[in-house]
Amino acid sequence: MKKIARSSGKQRLARMRPDHERLSFLTVNQTLESMKVMTGWSMSLEDLISQCEEGNCIAYLGGDPLKGLTQAHELEERAMVVFGAGNQRVVSIGRLQGLGPEASASLTLAGPVLSDVPDDYEETVRVWEASVPRAVSMLRFRPTDIYSLAELLVGEPPTIRPLDTREKDSMLKLIAMLVELNGLDSMGHYKLAGILLAEAARLGLPPLSPNTIVTYLRQECLPRDV
Repeated sequence: MKKIARSSGKQRLARMRPDHERLSFLTVNQTLESMKVMTGWSMSLEDLISQCEEGNCIAYLGGDPLKGLTQAHELEERAMVVFGAGNQRVVSIGRLQGLGPEASASLTLAGPVLSDVPDDYEETVRVWEASVPRAVSMLRFRPTDIYSLAELLVGEPPTIRPLDTREKDSMLKLIAMLVELNGLDSMGHYKLAGILLAEAARLGLPPLSPNTIVTYLRQECLPRDV
């Protein structure tokens, strides 16, 4: 009887086009073409946005400068008018799902901004809201991120083990201790979420949903013996 060789479960990843590799950012069309070149199968824009929602890749906005407002999470805090200073990370990527390339969208962004105060040229990293024309067309992706996504998708699926109750309690205790040690426990939950999102953007980490951050920071979510 003829033996059938078993597949290793891992597909060989092809190289991205050399000209695309040398770009700082790829457009949507370049990204989808690169995914097809590297993996051998087509990915739709809907699929790409879904992968970004899952935290498997990061979407940025490039193109014309944007104007918007910083997030204000407490009554005494005022939203500030800011202008985007360079590429911005899209926090609310799911809002683009199903939109055409010419559609406008209100998006939550994270990245360097300039204020509208005269003679203030200092950039700060903030989480802010902006109405973005042709939002889908303005999406940009780093070649290194797309290569990592392709590598993830063609590899063997990871074995995911859910956290047990003790591990969840330990994780929440650790969060509570870090928040208190850094003097962040006196802030409002949503204000703190905005600060953490800005820090994630500064460190190049995939953004979390503000609601997810607040869920883990709320006192009632902590173990009773904290």
